[in-house]
Amino acid sequence: MFALPLLALTSGIAAQGQAGPAVPAAAPAAKTSQPPGAARLAKLAHEYLTGAQRHEQFLGTVLIARRGEPVFVRSYGQASIELGVPNRRDTRFAIASITKQFTAVAIMRLREAGKLDLDDPICRHLDDCPPAWQPVTIRHALAHTSGIPNITGLADWDERIGRIPDSPRGLLRHVRDLPLQFEPGSRFRYSNSGYQLLGLVIEKHSGMSFGRYLAQEFFTPLGMTATGLLDYHSIIPNRATGYYWKANAFSLPLSEYPGHAYAAGGLYSTVDDLLRWANALDSDRLLPAAARREMEVPGQGDYGLGFELGKIGPHRHVGHAGSVPGFSTYLARFPDDGLTVVVLSNSDPASANRVMRSLAAIALGQPYEQARPQLFNVLWTIVQSEGGAAAAQHVRALRAAGDPAVKGNLERLLNVLGYDLKANERLPDALHIFRLNVELFPKSANVHDSLGEALLQAGDRAAARSSYERALQLDPASTTAAKALSQLRGEAAPGK
Repeated sequence: MFALPLLALTSGIAAQGQAGPAVPAAAPAAKTSQPPGAARLAKLAHEYLTGAQRHEQFLGTVLIARRGEPVFVRSYGQASIELGVPNRRDTRFAIASITKQFTAVAIMRLREAGKLDLDDPICRHLDDCPPAWQPVTIRHALAHTSGIPNITGLADWDERIGRIPDSPRGLLRHVRDLPLQFEPGSRFRYSNSGYQLLGLVIEKHSGMSFGRYLAQEFFTPLGMTATGLLDYHSIIPNRATGYYWKANAFSLPLSEYPGHAYAAGGLYSTVDDLLRWANALDSDRLLPAAARREMEVPGQGDYGLGFELGKIGPHRHVGHAGSVPGFSTYLARFPDDGLTVVVLSNSDPASANRVMRSLAAIALGQPYEQARPQLFNVLWTIVQSEGGAAAAQHVRALRAAGDPAVKGNLERLLNVLGYDLKANERLPDALHIFRLNVELFPKSANVHDSLGEALLQAGDRAAARSSYERALQLDPASTTAAKALSQLRGEAAPGK
């Protein structure tokens, strides 16, 4: 199954007696004990970000503001590696799901204008709504509790659907006939589909395109002159190129059609424009205080209405992360502390969430850790020097030692590593990693599916069939395993 972009994990102690480079143990968590002054904040933030650039492939621009005024703004790495153009303060980045804040505030403004209610069935405000969506309300879509399948999570999104030009309404045909995944309101499950629908609701009630509405209501009044909606044709000055990290080197990601992100993640912006937005959210310029408070009430999970909710120590933050191919972003406000942190990165492996949390911890005087080498890169280096079997044994030793690197989402890291090796024509090494993943996570349908794909590429049809059969046993709804098995058996695909 297709491997999602990696959120890197780090390793602490090294496995004794294993081939390949050891990952240094983490230094004790640093703590400033009290919020540092501007000069010390700048020193500590730059020290951290220099390490993030070296060890975690961070490229981008960051901004820290206190009481609405920037106290630290700095750029790292290149906006275009091909052209040697550095990132700058005015570099424009795809901000991905930070866009959801704008969509949610737009819906709330329409509610304040009396054009809709959050508990209205969303189908009341849409044309040609399928029967399955009738119980879904606007609030459900805002809070990711609708049960509508996430369109970007479909099995063929990366290889087919996401790359073919289509309108937002046309794109939704891929999920409109699917059943709801659960009763609306009963669970949280992130769904870009719900925000695509909210964009259509905004267009219907405003009589304008989504991008034009945001420009008229938000960008122009707030002076956000470097913010807009991405499309396929426009030339955008100072726009950064997004990068993946594969085979221990930067590379270009598979491109998605820009218009697909739309109201779920289609905006671009700069750190200064996002500070203007954050400052407006902290005032009555966009919404009255009662409406803003309503958006910050957690529903199912740590999510309100268009905002992720969390804490760093005792300090609560309101914001949103973003991720599209080649970009990782975060905008966080700490309303009780008058602190805003903006992280815009054009490097997919650089976790903007981790960078935001570290920078906020520095600004708030909370403990934080310096950036360290990533386990993914360490394993790639072992593969290059000793082979996939040695890399697999290194992971086993780390687990035996209780190393913190393997206590995170190791399954995902190994799956991404296996696909990266396969894409770089190291199929035997990839098979060692996929088999390790099956060994460590035998009840995961995805790891059996991935191993089956690699075995099929290696020409071992019998073993591939066995892996796909196990994947389908664990997840009877797996369309990729079912399709692969039907082809291996020489049968027609189910339902055809």
